[in-house]
Amino acid sequence: MPRITLAVLGLALFVPATHAAPALKDRKDEDAARIVGQWAQESMSSRGGEPIPPRQSSTFRFNSDGTCGITTGTSESPAQYTLDLSRSPRQLKWLHGPTKTEWLCVYELEGDKLKLAFVDSGTEPLKKIEPAKNLTVYYLKRIKD
Repeated sequence: MPRITLAVLGLALFVPATHAAPALKDRKDEDAARIVGQWAQESMSSRGGEPIPPRQSSTFRFNSDGTCGITTGTSESPAQYTLDLSRSPRQLKWLHGPTKTEWLCVYELEGDKLKLAFVDSGTEPLKKIEPAKNLTVYYLKRIKD
């Protein structure tokens, strides 16, 4: 009788493994497609402060080729981004401005909401995106066409 129990237990352990989570590449492709578009800044938290509305209207325009334009008022700043889903929370490498200054960012993308947190140089990103002394967090909402 113990042999049958072990065989059934082994089968029970095997079956869920066949329904594994999507491959990392699939998740990256999904996020890459979902992040593309125009995003309006709803609020911002700087280095641990409570989220506040922006002084000026800002938009982020993520393109499928890994470029991004940030428009504040009438000026636009160029940036490039690369998604990294091998980390939790998800990360992206951000190259900003003409000199391509590198920033580590963590992000959460849920529906039409995007939290984009820039991590201060020399510090580790937190496990959860919330106001913290080493983060500047942008709270963005998708602009629908």
